[in-house]
Amino acid sequence: MSMVTEPKAPDAARRWDLRVMVVLVACSFAFALLPPGFDWSQIEAQGSYAGGSLAMQLEFGSLFLAGAWLALRNLESTLANLRRSNPFLLAFVAWCLLSVLWSPYPVVTLKRVVQLAGFTLVGIAVAAPLGGPRLLLRVLLAALTALLVASMVVTITHPLQGVDYELGGAWRGIMGQKNTLGAASGICALLWLRELLGERQLPWPIAAGGLLFALAMMVLAKSSTALLVTGLGMAAYLSLRWRGVALRRPAWVMALGAAAVLAAAAHFFYVVAGRLPAWSDLAGLVSAAFNKNADLTGRTDIWELVLMEVQRHPLQGIGYGAFWLGEGSRSQYVIDMLGWIPLQSHNGYLDILNEVGVVGLVLAAGALVWHAVAVARLLRAERELGALYAALLLMMLVSNTTESEMFRGVLFYNVLLFLLAAGVAASLRLHGGAGERRRAVA
Repeated sequence: MSMVTEPKAPDAARRWDLRVMVVLVACSFAFALLPPGFDWSQIEAQGSYAGGSLAMQLEFGSLFLAGAWLALRNLESTLANLRRSNPFLLAFVAWCLLSVLWSPYPVVTLKRVVQLAGFTLVGIAVAAPLGGPRLLLRVLLAALTALLVASMVVTITHPLQGVDYELGGAWRGIMGQKNTLGAASGICALLWLRELLGERQLPWPIAAGGLLFALAMMVLAKSSTALLVTGLGMAAYLSLRWRGVALRRPAWVMALGAAAVLAAAAHFFYVVAGRLPAWSDLAGLVSAAFNKNADLTGRTDIWELVLMEVQRHPLQGIGYGAFWLGEGSRSQYVIDMLGWIPLQSHNGYLDILNEVGVVGLVLAAGALVWHAVAVARLLRAERELGALYAALLLMMLVSNTTESEMFRGVLFYNVLLFLLAAGVAASLRLHGGAGERRRAVA
């Protein structure tokens, strides 16, 4: 049921705004998933990235301008959404901007901050009452499905482009790498599961077919991270939407449920091994489940090298987006040690600590906790929708431990986080407004 407090725009103007919103959201996710500047010849990292890409700036600059135009056309609701936005998220963006002062690449840092601010604006502009979370999720589902279909076609017709033979024949389709295709397939599968069980906007055979197709693409991508987080996300969604689970205090249910699982696992390990689990035990368990080495395919080697840089500036960080810039940048010693060019540490929390220090990491943690509490409140107001948001948050949190994705510019999970954060806040504002009206009448 729609509970909008703002006055409705004229039908013709509202239809125009909705069309712009649909294109804006679809392009935001498509640009985040496809190679920068649509340059498929630059899939492999090479050279320096300190100069940036003009094509990429034009891509996302056009999105941010469209978001600003949409926000100005609906200024009243934009300001209302801004007032209810995640304050830690806004503070994180401000701290990243401040890091321009000590960044070794201030222009690069400024460009990266513009990306964060741009998607903050886009999220606020497309949130309710203009679009709302359901329209956002439907557009996301359509965009991801279209990208997966295109990836399948390209992989079949041009396997040299769509298949990464160096990684065992893993599919990457039209995306930059197999993990990107895996992440997109996982989110798409969860949305099709919701369509099958909850929304029912399409006939169930189509929803079931979409679910199976997305799962098949994820398996063909051979992304262990995507397989793990999608399984966890689906389990969380099915559990939280089940009416048998009481949700009088959803935040406590989510927190205590996670704590109970961790405590039970630690107790079981202690009974068997006579000691508490160490990191090597956890890494070995996960790696064995997905046929990986205990060092998580070399990730721990990168973490050790990055921690050496963290020790130089633990409080404020090196500067947002100023470390992983390829050859000749501050990450050159990592390149020399590894013999190849990484563009992330494969741990999003470590990259936050390295780039914006303890202060930035605390603000990012505050933003995630604030968002989790907002999702828990939404669970009480709209259980099925809140369950989906909780599952998406869990998937992002877990994936960010092995892939650096959140709070990193124009990457897919970061775009998704910023848009969903604004959507949850706006939805709660409208529910609160409706509640206040009901109490006034009573």
